[in-house]
Amino acid sequence: MLPAGTYQAPYIHNIHSIHYIVRGTGYYVMNKVKYGLEAGSVMLFVPETTFEWWLSLIHQIYDQQYSSDADSAIGFTCQYIADHYQSPLTVEQLAKMAGLSEGYYSRQFKRLTGLSPKDYIIRLRVTKAKDLLACSGLTMTYISELVGYDDEFYFSRVFKRITGMTPSSYAKLSRKL
Repeated sequence: MLPAGTYQAPYIHNIHSIHYIVRGTGYYVMNKVKYGLEAGSVMLFVPETTFEWWLSLIHQIYDQQYSSDADSAIGFTCQYIADHYQSPLTVEQLAKMAGLSEGYYSRQFKRLTGLSPKDYIIRLRVTKAKDLLACSGLTMTYISELVGYDDEFYFSRVFKRITGMTPSSYAKLSRKL
């Protein structure tokens, strides 16, 4: 112990290695190689690899956290779309709800669903319209409004592009079955 008011330079020594006992199972990546970890195993790091390993670990944790946050936000917007498909929906509005930029939202949405947000909305609306056409005697104008289209003729073009048949042809065919 030093007397009050005295200064001693910090003691610096060379680190020869770091030993880390693994608590659970998992993996880590170093130099683009994936290494498995078993509970109770001892990992030995020398100074040349320690920094690289910690940097890799930080990147993995960040990517997993950011990805899972984006995934859950996109899941939330998918549910929102399902609940509000009749309303006007824009990618800009959905991205804001998710707290993501439009570009990143669109890329992540497509990664998770296989469709762009716009195509997802269109296909959901067409699916809902198919249900209504098959089991109701509602007019085409009313059905198009129920599924979120103000213009019956635009709805008809979209429906035909997705299904390969007009809404009235689909209604006739489904009622025969």
